[in-house]
Amino acid sequence: MEIALLAVGVVGFALLVGLACARPEGMLVAVAAITVMVPDHLALKVGPLPRIGPTRALLGAFLLGWLLRELRRALDSHRLPRPGRWPLATSLGLFAAASTLSAALSIVPMASAFALVDGVFVPLALFYVLWAMAERPGFWSRLKTALYAGTVVVCLFAFVEAVTHYNPLLVLCDELPTYRGGLLRVRSTFFHPIAFGTYLGLVLPFAVVDLWRARGRRQRTLLGGLVAIMGLAAFLTVSRGPWLVLMLELGALAAYGLRRRWRLALAAVSAGAALASAIALLAINGAPGLDGVARIVDPAGISGGSIEETSSEFYRIALVRAVIDRLEGSSWIWGLGPGSFRLANVESVFAGHHHVLDAPDSHYAKLLLEQGLLGLGLFVLLLAAAVRRCAGALRRAAPESKPLALTCLAVVAGFAVANLTVSMFHVYALVLVFWAAVAVAIALEAQGSAPLASTVGAGEVTMEWTQRRRPRSTPVHAYRYRRPAHGKA
Repeated sequence: MEIALLAVGVVGFALLVGLACARPEGMLVAVAAITVMVPDHLALKVGPLPRIGPTRALLGAFLLGWLLRELRRALDSHRLPRPGRWPLATSLGLFAAASTLSAALSIVPMASAFALVDGVFVPLALFYVLWAMAERPGFWSRLKTALYAGTVVVCLFAFVEAVTHYNPLLVLCDELPTYRGGLLRVRSTFFHPIAFGTYLGLVLPFAVVDLWRARGRRQRTLLGGLVAIMGLAAFLTVSRGPWLVLMLELGALAAYGLRRRWRLALAAVSAGAALASAIALLAINGAPGLDGVARIVDPAGISGGSIEETSSEFYRIALVRAVIDRLEGSSWIWGLGPGSFRLANVESVFAGHHHVLDAPDSHYAKLLLEQGLLGLGLFVLLLAAAVRRCAGALRRAAPESKPLALTCLAVVAGFAVANLTVSMFHVYALVLVFWAAVAVAIALEAQGSAPLASTVGAGEVTMEWTQRRRPRSTPVHAYRYRRPAHGKA
């Protein structure tokens, strides 16, 4: 049975590689939609091979097909690509080199080799593919439409989950639903409610900007419904971290939109802050009907001046301490190897029990353990370089493209902040949107600083270049002396 499954998988993989070679852009758009709708943690275990699910196989086939296509084009043109001129080449190259060194010195070589390919080289290759395609007319619009369509499906699935309190994917993964404050935390097709909420925080700002710039009634109705659906689904995740990041992102967009109406902006911010503070204070002080809110905003008796050891906040503190205690000697430099967190016996004692931590609820703490100070420092440098390019796009983009550039900056910075309390850089759907935002920002920056004019549609990069017209010079014969009319001096 396993051999038959493996044979079918190999044939299907080969067909997908051929499709990626023939139609790379359409294939990537399909990959984006399927990655959102199909959970990447659903995977088969065949013999000694690592778990390979449909999303991982689909993305791998696409990247392999793209690579073969580019190699064929390079051989036909007798011109090899120059990676040194690619965006973020230095920071990406240094981080990839540090990750490779850490994998070579890993305590679990096989697991680290797979994590190196799956968690480092695949996302970086995906970024360069997105960057190359971002300059194509209409690509961002098609990719965004696919993301919106996939998001509608997962949000509707989340609504069904909220009503029925049943998710068949949990049964397949042998997991139980989670609650906070008496509220079910929906996760839809994602492995955790925080992952679902973080994804919505990446996509929702783009929909808000499109709604803001929409002109037709039909377009406004569709985008308004999309924003409402995503906002409700984000609330149903009951995840405070994604909520906070989403509010910061939308706050940045609102500040830009109301930059010339500072009084209205100040009034809106003050009213929102006062309302949120009033609800939180009433809930913490035991107001009737707000017990669930009290458990959300004050999860472990923080109002009493301490954090209970059973809370998620204390777990993250214990995680950082356990990682520091686990590292020793040269492992502080290059870590224990990519993908080694769950195999490194990271131990901690809290809530009166001894625990072996298996949930890396901080991507930066996970990087410190797996790749040491070298890998963590270079990864932070990579994120800083990506944020800098997005900020450069905001400065240099054409006026009509600045809302899109600001959205890319807010999404990229927000995802970097969100990973302080989660580890989401291994989730394909999230990584795809993150690097797509960086690629679009780089395209906008190049478009705005180029000596040619460009046209950018509402919320999309079209890259339709139009040559500037030189100012028409006055013809020479206009300066010739002309005799005055008859009878005039």
